[in-house]
Amino acid sequence: MEDLELEMLADVDVKLNEQKTINKDLQKEKDSLMEQHNTKVKNVNEAQVAERVAKDAEIQDLKQQNHSLEDYIEGLGQDLDFKNKGRTLSEVCECQQRRKHGANHNLTYSEKVRKSYKDFAEADQQKARYVLFILDKFCIGDQAYHELSMLPGNEELPGSYLIKQCKDDINKLCDITRTPEPVEGAQLDFLKELESVIQNQ
Repeated sequence: MEDLELEMLADVDVKLNEQKTINKDLQKEKDSLMEQHNTKVKNVNEAQVAERVAKDAEIQDLKQQNHSLEDYIEGLGQDLDFKNKGRTLSEVCECQQRRKHGANHNLTYSEKVRKSYKDFAEADQQKARYVLFILDKFCIGDQAYHELSMLPGNEELPGSYLIKQCKDDINKLCDITRTPEPVEGAQLDFLKELESVIQNQ
């Protein structure tokens, strides 16, 4: 009798352990399903919020466009007579009157006033002519001389503007044309030369 009870207790214990295992598996599955459910609900909520935000932004854009179109349509009906609708000089404040009556002023950035070539003394003009002669002899350009005259220590050199004025004055003295004879460097008529070369062949 005792053996039978022990055997029954052992069977009950085994079944109880099996049921506990089944319960644990069911609990795990329940937790997993609950987690999946919560994740899906969260994703759906986030998607709905994002969609709502996008729709709100679209609605705001449409409202802004409608507002701009209303302003444009109202502007189309306005009178475009282009009359001066500003106030007269006596109607504006004192500072505006001063601005409207303002005069132009020349600002000098240097105490030295720049003189022209003819205003210089004969010695300075001669110095400019010497410099111009050297520039022409060695084929030095105006830009190169300007950079040279701007270097520290070259303050005694005549300014590049003075050299340019000197050159212009000298160029006014004579008119230079090429030699019209058939010599090297002479000015030739292209068509006549072409005809001559073709006839000689």
